[in-house]
Amino acid sequence: MFEKKRRITPYLHNTAPNGRPAGNRYCGRCFTLMELVVVMAIMTIIGGLAIGRLGKIPALASLEGAADRTERMFAYASLLAVTRGKTVAVVYDAAERRLRLAEPAAANTDADNRKYLNRRYGTITFNPGIALAWGKETAAATNPEFHFFPDGAASGPTLYLSRGPHAVSLRVSPLTGVVIRGEVQP
Repeated sequence: MFEKKRRITPYLHNTAPNGRPAGNRYCGRCFTLMELVVVMAIMTIIGGLAIGRLGKIPALASLEGAADRTERMFAYASLLAVTRGKTVAVVYDAAERRLRLAEPAAANTDADNRKYLNRRYGTITFNPGIALAWGKETAAATNPEFHFFPDGAASGPTLYLSRGPHAVSLRVSPLTGVVIRGEVQP
């Protein structure tokens, strides 16, 4: 009839059935040193696998950043050509590994004496780790040019950017001047 009530003891007084303190003398639910070492070993192995996979990300991010900057420069050149009513060129300087906005070189003008536009925003310098290649249509040209016309049209070769196993192609649409971006399969 009368039921014996169980007494809930605090952790400091937890005892085993034999009357001695169970496990740790302070806490019956604490982790042992061996359990902590095993958990740390597992976390180290998982972390090592994750870092191995993350090593490929900076190369791809650098390549995507260069392709994005180049795409924005082409869009800016197209905008300048339409708003100014004059042809704008994007010129590649092989010695300095950079693209620059410029006025197209006249037939009687030296290419070094041309007027460059917007020196602050109109220049892209490529990192040494990024390789540049041009399409077959510019095999003879050492410093290829892209031309953007006031009516929105454009002309220029295909530009290939690559870093490691990753590669991107950028080509300007002749009718609209829009940059067409494609992933190049290795």
